[in-house]
Amino acid sequence: MAVYKRGGTYWFAFVFDGRRIQRSTKQGNRKAAIDCEAAYRTKLGKDDFGIAPFKREGRTIGDLLDALMVHYEQDGKLSPQNRSLLGRAREDFGSVLATELSQEHIAKYVARRRGQGAKNASINRVTEVLRRAYTLANKKAKAAKEPELAVPVVRQFVVRDMKRISFCLARALRFGITG
Repeated sequence: MAVYKRGGTYWFAFVFDGRRIQRSTKQGNRKAAIDCEAAYRTKLGKDDFGIAPFKREGRTIGDLLDALMVHYEQDGKLSPQNRSLLGRAREDFGSVLATELSQEHIAKYVARRRGQGAKNASINRVTEVLRRAYTLANKKAKAAKEPELAVPVVRQFVVRDMKRISFCLARALRFGITG
């Protein structure tokens, strides 16, 4: 616990989750400043403070897609089609943090692409590239014994005919086919 006076205002500094935290309490009273620091530590620890907790994972989806592109190059799978799909995914999701991709992002993407007149198969291919990027990242994290990324449900099967899906699902269940 380090509370110190800087000018007429008290500040505090401490280390949390491997990062140095240094903030002004905006208080002129030392006891009030100590209380502010204690409250900040408690709220930060409980993730109740209203700001995003510090993340060690700063990778974006663009970074995951870069790794997937390198993987495709090494395996000889970087075809013009795969390069185009990676570019499209990067254009739509590249700046999103990998830990923050959610089903809402996917739903908005699907709605926007449908509004642009994209075919269902085109939308599915981009979401499949996202899934592959997350799978590759988790495979590398597991090998390096690092924490894995939580993979959102990125496979969005966009279809027009729900009767056909119901029929296929019923048939699969009838014959004991699971996937």
